[in-house]
This record gives sequence, C-alpha cells and structure tokens, in this order.
Amino acid sequence: MNTKLKYVIAGVGVVIVLLLTFQAGVMFGYHRANFGYRWSQNYGDNFFPRPTMGSGMMGGFNNRAELKGHGAFGEIVKVDDSSMVVKGRYEAEKTVTLDKNTVIESDGGEIKVSDLKVGETVFVIGTPNEAGQITAKVVRMLSNINNQK
Repeated sequence: MNTKLKYVIAGVGVVIVLLLTFQAGVMFGYHRANFGYRWSQNYGDNFFPRPTMGSGMMGGFNNRAELKGHGAFGEIVKVDDSSMVVKGRYEAEKTVTLDKNTVIESDGGEIKVSDLKVGETVFVIGTPNEAGQITAKVVRMLSNINNQK
C-alpha cells in the first residue's frame, strides 16, 4: 500500500473513534438527564406529605417533611412482596421498593419480606429510582422501638 492511503485510513479510523466517543458521551448525558427529569416529576409526591383539608390555602406548605431521598425511617403502613410504604416524620409516606438484592434484618439476623408487618418501625437505606421511590439496599427492623410502643 502506498503511504498516502495508510494516512487516509488512519485518519478515517481516528475520526470514527472520535465520533464513537462523542456518541457515547451524548448517550450517557441523555440517560442521566432523562433520569433526573423523571425523578424530579415524582419528587413532591414521594418526599412531601399531601396537603390536608383545612390546612389553609398553601396546604400546609411550612410543615413539609425533611428531604431524605436515600432512606426512610418510620412505621410500615403497607407491605407486599415487592414494596412497602413507610410513614415517617410529618405523616410523609415514602414508597420503598424491595428486590432480590435487598437485605432485610432484625436483631436476630436476616429475615424475609414476609416477616415485615404493618405497624412495625423500620430504617431503610437505599437509592432513589426514576419514580422518586427508594430502592432499598438494607431494611432494618427496629424491634426495640416496636416493643416500647
């Protein structure tokens, strides 16, 4: 092959690599922005209590719950095989999704989802998902608090 053809092929190869790198960055940015957008659409519903009747025109704006997107602490008000709802401070309810990687534990060690009951107090650590819910990594049942009620 002649030298000019080698340089042309090398130049085309470099351009292709640069375009692929740029495209990968665009795809990463798109998915990150899309996640942020969908997460923010559900932010208020998942992290603030709904206004109640008779709480004024602003619906209790000044009594909103603290922002804790990566965890929850409170009483279980609903539980099934794949999720639970935890009522925390200011009556704010957070939906917590459970999956096969979620570790659920109590004082006695690891327990099953079926061992969680409505009315028990739990501490949840996880990550927010696109719907603004918490995908639980660890759920810790606090039996000492439940016994003091």
